[in-house]
Amino acid sequence: MHAGEVEGKESALVLLREFALGGHADWLQSMVFLVTPIYNADGNEKFALTNRQRQNGPINGMGTRANAQNLNINRDYMKLDTPEAKAFVKLWNDYDPHVGFDLHTSDGSYHGYYLTYSPPLNPDTDPAIMKIMTDEWFPSVTKEMKAKHGWDSFYYGNVSTPGGRGGGGGGGGRGRGGAPTPPCLVPTPDPAVTRAWATFEHVPRFHNNYLGLRNRFALLSEAYAYATFEDRIKATNYFMEAALNFAHRNAARLKKTIADADRARVNALVLATTARMTQGGMVEILMGEVEAVKNPVNGADMQSSLTSSKPPSFFFARTTVSAVIAYVGSVKNT
Repeated sequence: MHAGEVEGKESALVLLREFALGGHADWLQSMVFLVTPIYNADGNEKFALTNRQRQNGPINGMGTRANAQNLNINRDYMKLDTPEAKAFVKLWNDYDPHVGFDLHTSDGSYHGYYLTYSPPLNPDTDPAIMKIMTDEWFPSVTKEMKAKHGWDSFYYGNVSTPGGRGGGGGGGGRGRGGAPTPPCLVPTPDPAVTRAWATFEHVPRFHNNYLGLRNRFALLSEAYAYATFEDRIKATNYFMEAALNFAHRNAARLKKTIADADRARVNALVLATTARMTQGGMVEILMGEVEAVKNPVNGADMQSSLTSSKPPSFFFARTTVSAVIAYVGSVKNT
């Protein structure tokens, strides 16, 4: 999707290699895979050492966020200004997959998770789809990654003011890809709460929200940019493995849930026409620290998570924050 966030590309190729070597035979009995390792081919060709320099590698450079039109493909699922988005929507219209994965790398707040994730955020996603994702699928992924590898994961978010990126200092919350979270999207924190953990917008121009609006399962992952490049690939691999294990065990139920959503009548239903963030309860968030390290190729500063002698390799502190990880419809129409 974003050619400077190449962990998903590497993980997709790892998955294909494992299939070619005879692995995951059980998955292939229950699921059909459509794999696009490089969705932003033009951005991938704009390989340079100056792209995403603060990220902890790869030290020889990476591609760009935008495509050849200088457009962000992951904001184009409604306007379809890019050939990539047009081809993607044609694929979904022609083949109609049940599940979509969207693999990224987050360079926002300094937190203590190897990977964060998100379901669809659009409030008009079928409630049964959302219930499976939030009550079962993501909890299963979190539990399996922790049990097998000792690595923590959580819902995607960024720390809003005060507290900056989470390592101290000022600065606002960060949106997807490091862009500032629009102030209108960050609720005013309770005076007794020092930080808020906020997600991104609900709008369907984003891949996972677009799939949710189509009433399909969508799993977005964000590897932690300040972990090592190797660990980011591993985290994405572990996320894919845990998520696909759940999909394999529940394939029939996932298909039925989609079929039920497709058959549901929408006339006379109350649906959201816009949305706002809602402030949730108090949760513990693992906040991390980073240090500047030199890229040995060009001497630029990269941000690296402070490491210890054994996993998890984050130096972190538990911080109680006000969670803002969901949307609700605010203006409704029949």
